[in-house]
Amino acid sequence: MEKGKLLIVDDEMSVRDSLAKWFGEEGYEVGTAENASEALTRVAETSYDVALVDIKMRGTDGIELQRRLHEIHPDMLVIIMTGYASV
Repeated sequence: MEKGKLLIVDDEMSVRDSLAKWFGEEGYEVGTAENASEALTRVAETSYDVALVDIKMRGTDGIELQRRLHEIHPDMLVIIMTGYASV
């Protein structure tokens, strides 16, 4: 049973792929992107319910991406994640 559409944005392939696999196994439709530019392209092509966004990425960071995503889809839930304990 499909639960919703998730976009996972993380520049670390292992994190991105692991999350995509886990959520996919739970019935979510999952899209992935390795950076903000790719995420914005995906959002232009497909409507997502939730975006899981890494805060620290090369180029545009997760906070700026969140702002841009909300400009495009104000109702999209954006969850910022990090692997850094100091953030």
